[in-house]
Amino acid sequence: SVVDKNTKEIIIKVVNASGQSQAYDLQFKGVSKVSKTASLTVLKNELTAMNSFQYPATIKPVASEIPVKGKTVNVSLAPYSLSVIKVKIL
Repeated sequence: SVVDKNTKEIIIKVVNASGQSQAYDLQFKGVSKVSKTASLTVLKNELTAMNSFQYPATIKPVASEIPVKGKTVNVSLAPYSLSVIKVKIL
């Protein structure tokens, strides 16, 4: 994880290398307050999937918003995925 001082965001990158979904509670310590929502961008597909000129969007990022409760966010990581979570520091 990293803190971007220019955008005032905590940025966390998580890889789930297993074939099973994984659920985690992420706690933001060391900050006084964070926003009530976080952005979640996920890149996922089958292990053998790849983009090509014929199918350029086989693997593409999918963005969504997830709730933050206090200073904790619960995130479910899809199998074989890369997730990027961004939370604003208030």
